[in-house]
Amino acid sequence: MDKQNTIFPVYINSWAMNSALGNTLNIAKQRLAEGFSEDMCPENAWLNDGKSTVVGKIKSPLPEIKGQFNTRNNQIALSALLTIEKDVRAAITEYGSDRVAIIMATSTSGISDGEQALAIKNTMGEFPDDYHYRQQELGNLGEFIAQYLQVTGRFTPFPRLALLVVGFLFPPNVY
Repeated sequence: MDKQNTIFPVYINSWAMNSALGNTLNIAKQRLAEGFSEDMCPENAWLNDGKSTVVGKIKSPLPEIKGQFNTRNNQIALSALLTIEKDVRAAITEYGSDRVAIIMATSTSGISDGEQALAIKNTMGEFPDDYHYRQQELGNLGEFIAQYLQVTGRFTPFPRLALLVVGFLFPPNVY
């Protein structure tokens, strides 16, 4: 059998999200139907021409993360993961830590933390002690989730997408 040209189905075991639309599918559906989300906020200082615009800001409480992975981006992803962690851990137990792939998406890659650190550097002359450039790299989220779950399979960041964490399983005996 030619594994390189064979298509195998991939099953989505569980998925989660956290965005300005909400942190559950039901909340997101409700807010879409109503045409209103309390996490959509007017901002006056974002556009070059000074006009007001609306931006999404997650207002729900986020879990605390310590160390090099402490970014708002990772906190948002972890908040989504925590809602499906039981399913993900069950899949890891059943299939092994090298057989579970974590596929996640983000729209920021921790850039807001970099902006805050740069503002501190501009004021104080140096970056804060807890800041490192790699916190805003695209792979930071994947590294964090892989380390948090202690999985050794693949991790793939997808920038500019709405879903934050999706658990996938590779079919057995494929790779």
